[in-house]
This record gives sequence, structure tokens and C-alpha cells, in this order.
Amino acid sequence: METRIASRILNDIFDLLLKIRVSENYMVGLREQNKREKLERIKSSAKTIFLEKGFDEATTKEIAEHARVGTGTLFNYAADKRDLIFLIAADEIDDLVNRGFSDVPEDLPFLEQLIVVFRHHYQYYHSSRDMGLRLLRELPFYHFENRPQAKRFGEHYENFRTQLSLLVKTAIEQKKIEPDEDFELVTDVIFSLFSRELRRWLCDPNPEVEKGLFRLRRYFKLVISGLNPKSDAF
Repeated sequence: METRIASRILNDIFDLLLKIRVSENYMVGLREQNKREKLERIKSSAKTIFLEKGFDEATTKEIAEHARVGTGTLFNYAADKRDLIFLIAADEIDDLVNRGFSDVPEDLPFLEQLIVVFRHHYQYYHSSRDMGLRLLRELPFYHFENRPQAKRFGEHYENFRTQLSLLVKTAIEQKKIEPDEDFELVTDVIFSLFSRELRRWLCDPNPEVEKGLFRLRRYFKLVISGLNPKSDAF
């Protein structure tokens, strides 16, 4: 009798502990969900305010009010407006990088493959020119700062460069180009040209995507012409 009572008590205690554990997990999950929702509201609000007022005129107070959070909460995610702009751009740029490379047909000439990849970037920066200019202006310095968003953005940058390197390496393996240098150096040249042209194009008060890509294509064609091209390189 006593044994059965003791067993029942232990079972009740076990059930109670299990319910407490489930409740704690639920609360942790709820807190994480709330954090994610706040982060998305902050990112969305920051982008809206930046596009409406411009980076310089926007304030963190306005962004926090628009996102329905306190400024202290906003600063938990971003120390200042620079952090905010990279917070917004990190996921968007990573997404367009992945889409750009996934859209590249293998049978296209190498030059056209590059244009497919970089077209996504031109379209992205064209849709938010002011924010894009600020992003490109801050990037050379911000990338090396000891900030969480700088580290995260650096990871996305490396993803871009890795995929571009793979595209170049594949073009070499398929004999579309036969450079005298290794594929890493070729990647650096292509990326440097793209970065320079993107900045130059975006400084135009009325940049047009097709005009920008036309000029970029001319530069890439010039580079490829110096890489001992085969008949299917262009």
C-alpha cells in the first residue's frame, strides 16, 4: 500500500516537473519569437525612414517610434544608424547574391554569366539609391570595425566572393577562358571592376540599370579579351 502511494507521488512529481519544463520551453520560444518580430519591425522601419527622409535626415528616435519599440530596445540590435543600414542590407544582399548565382545558366558565355550575376546588384541599388550610396561609402571602413553587424556583413561578403570564385574557376575548367594567372586573381580583378563601376554608376543622379550594365559589360569584355578567350567566351 505504502509502495503504491509512494509510486503515485513520484509520478505526480514527475508530471509536475515535465509541465514546468514544457512551460519554460514555451516561454523561451515565445521570447525568441518576440525578439525576431521586434528585429523585423526595426529593419522594416529603418528602411522605410531611410528611403523617405534619406540617411542623414533620419533619426534613431523616429525609427524606434515607427517600429513601436523604445530607443533602448533599438540600441540592443544596432548601436547607431550605420549599424542599422548594414543590418538591413546584410540579409538582402545575401539573398540577391544567392539568387544571382542560382540564375546563371551553365551554357551561357562567361561574359553573359557575369552580367546575370551583377544585374541583381544593379537592380537592388537602383531601388534604394540613397541607402545604397551610404552603404558603399561606409563599407570600406565599416567592414574592418569590431561590430557585430560588421562581422555578419563580412560573412555575406565572403559568400559573394566565394561564389564568384567558383564561377570563374568553372569557366576556366570549361575552357571558356584560359588566363595566365590563377582564378583567385581573376576573381579579384572582376570584383574590383564591378565595385568601381557600381560606385561610379550610383553617383549619377538618375542611374539607369541597362546603361550601367552596358558599361560594365564593356569593361568585362576588355578583361576577357586579355585572357586568351575561346570562341564561346563572349
